[in-house]
Amino acid sequence: MKFDKATTARSLKQLELSGYIMRTPDSNDRRSLLVTPTEKAVQFYPTLQHILNESNKALLSRLSSEEEEQIIALLQKISQGLNDD
Repeated sequence: MKFDKATTARSLKQLELSGYIMRTPDSNDRRSLLVTPTEKAVQFYPTLQHILNESNKALLSRLSSEEEEQIIALLQKISQGLNDD
């Protein structure tokens, strides 16, 4: 999957300003920055997982279990295709 560098940089900057990540120079490669979650991000993670799980339940609630399996398989196939690029 390809990401726009400018969009990625803006997103990282916003996450850093919000206190969710730290960017530090990579001692092995001066051109790179290491991105690590802060304690604030680690503490927020369970809440985020809960929100995502509830959203998924709501999205899939009108599907039968067979339809749910089909859509999950199709989304995984699409995701793999994006990662292959």
